[in-house]
Parts: sequence; structure tokens; C-alpha cells
Amino acid sequence: MTPDARGLSTIFGVAGVLHFLRPAVFDSIVPGWVPVSARCATYVSGAAELGLAYALRKPHTRSIAGYVAAAFLVAVFPANVEMMRQWVPQSRRKAVVSVMRLPLQIPLIYGAWRVGKRNVA
Repeated sequence: MTPDARGLSTIFGVAGVLHFLRPAVFDSIVPGWVPVSARCATYVSGAAELGLAYALRKPHTRSIAGYVAAAFLVAVFPANVEMMRQWVPQSRRKAVVSVMRLPLQIPLIYGAWRVGKRNVA
């Protein structure tokens, strides 16, 4: 397993578990235009992250999981924007964290895409 796949699997696994342990944190950043309840979106995205964490660890699913992970990260990007929108006015620390989070999504998306591309048989 490549470092990209291992790292992404760990990130998705931790994030997925946190969605179930601390759902209110994630509920608060679900954009209002999402057509399901915030809690439903939190649980569905948490389950998806756990599934991706598992699939990224298995050689026979790693390639498709890499591409799906890249698409997933793009799909949840609006939640990161919503977090920034909410956190910037709250405190300097939250502003820095939420603003820095946005560009950090780019290497995660690229890494996921590389996992997909690298593992195509």
C-alpha cells in the first residue's frame, strides 16, 4: 500500500468515526441547501468515509476507491466553505483554521486521484 493510500485511509477512518461520535460538529456545517436533514447528511458522509477508509486498504478496491475519494472530497467542499463562513467571525483561531482548511483540500483530492490512477491494473 502506498503512503497516499495509507494516509487517506487513516484520514477517512478518523473523520468517519468522528461523524458518529461528535455529529453536532458536522451537522453545523452542512449547507442549508442540502436536501436532507443535517444529521442525515452527517451520518451518510460518515458512513461513506468509513467505507472509503476500508476500500482504500484493499488492493482490489483501491483504484476505484481513490477516484471515489477524490469525487467525495469535491462533493463535501461546500461544507468546508460553510465552516469558514461560520467560523471567521467567531475568533481569530477559528478563522485561521477554517481558511487554511480550504487549500489543504487540493493535495487531498490530488492524492486520492493519484491512488486511483496508480492502482489501475
